[in-house]
Amino acid sequence: MKLLHNGLTIELAADDARVPIIEALLFGRTLPPPIPLPEEKPAPPLVEIPDGMRRFWKRLDAVQRRELLLLAERPYAADEMEEALGLSQRKLMGKHSSINRLAHNHRVAAWIQARGRHRGNRRYALDPNVAKVVKALAASP
Repeated sequence: MKLLHNGLTIELAADDARVPIIEALLFGRTLPPPIPLPEEKPAPPLVEIPDGMRRFWKRLDAVQRRELLLLAERPYAADEMEEALGLSQRKLMGKHSSINRLAHNHRVAAWIQARGRHRGNRRYALDPNVAKVVKALAASP
C-alpha cells in the first residue's frame, strides 16, 4: 500500500498489520444490507361501542351471539339461517324475539330486521352500523 500525504510518501507491505486499520479509517466498513421491516397487518378501524351494548352482548347466549355474527356478515334467508344455526323456524323466531327484547331493555339498536311476509322470501339482516359493533364485540376479549 502506498500513502501520499502533504508530499510525504509512505509505502507499507501488503501483510503489514497497519493496512486494515488504515483502510478502515479511509474507506470505512461496508454497511450490511438493511433489515427488511416486518409486514404489519393494518389495524382494524376503531368502532365506537354505544353504552349498554357490552352489557347486552354479555346477556346473549352462544346461539344468539352466533346469529348476530352471521347477520353481521351478510343478510340471510330464513331457511339459510335455520340451517346455519340448526334451529327450527319456531325456535329461530323465539331467538329473534329474545334478542329484540334484550336490545329494547338495554336501549341499543341491535334489532334483527325481517323483510318479507312469507318464509320462502323472508330475509333477516342487521343495520350496517350495528354489524360493525357486533364484529368489534366478537373480536374483543
